[in-house]
Amino acid sequence: MSNSSTEIDRIIDTLDFNYCIKVRLILIIYFYRCDRTLLIVKMGD
Repeated sequence: MSNSSTEIDRIIDTLDFNYCIKVRLILIIYFYRCDRTLLIVKMGD
C-alpha cells in the first residue's frame, strides 16, 4: 500500500513541477510580448 502511495506522490510532484515551468514560460512570453509592443509603440511616436 505504501509503495503505490509513494508512486502517486511522485506523479503529483512531476505534474506540479511541469505546471510551474509552463506557467513561468507563459508569463515570461506574455510579458516579453507586451514589452515588445510597448517599445514598438514608443518608437513609432
